[in-house]
Amino acid sequence: MTRRSRWGLVGGAVALVLVGAWLAVGLVPRIGVGAFAQLDLESVDAEDTWPDEVPMSMVVDPSDSTYDGMWTFQNEGVLPVTVRLAEHEKPSDLHWEALLHPYDERHNVVGKASDTVMLAAGGGLAVTFSWGPGCAPVAAGTTMSTGSVRLAVTTLGLTRVVTADARELVAFSHTEDFVPPSACDDVG
Repeated sequence: MTRRSRWGLVGGAVALVLVGAWLAVGLVPRIGVGAFAQLDLESVDAEDTWPDEVPMSMVVDPSDSTYDGMWTFQNEGVLPVTVRLAEHEKPSDLHWEALLHPYDERHNVVGKASDTVMLAAGGGLAVTFSWGPGCAPVAAGTTMSTGSVRLAVTTLGLTRVVTADARELVAFSHTEDFVPPSACDDVG
């Protein structure tokens, strides 16, 4: 083996390692918290959180029985991604409805709802949601909170489900027993 072919072999191995490392880093979806959140108009900030806990916004006895809001997220990866909502892991009798929107963080503009949103590196995404007891009875004094959404993120044809944490927890609580509406009797 000549000196020239050895250097070619070493150079090829180094290039292969660098391409592999770049793909390993580039294929891992990184969805970070965006700069904006919209809280329910009836919400109040929970004041009994510890300093190191995530802040919480709560609706007590919501007039429409749900917490309605919006979280924004950002593609912190180096490659463009396609995002869609993944299966939500909340108890099935609770109401959870969410929609994806493209989000221009620079101009604070939320786009039209879509099943999928394509994000360039640094691109923004908004998730509008409605969350509440739905057809589940809730005892007086019970507080239920959530602070994340599951997203299916596709990078170079590989889809991974990631849990995107919001900047703030959202919660609903009832001062009296919540009895599901009669329309819930028809579901089943």
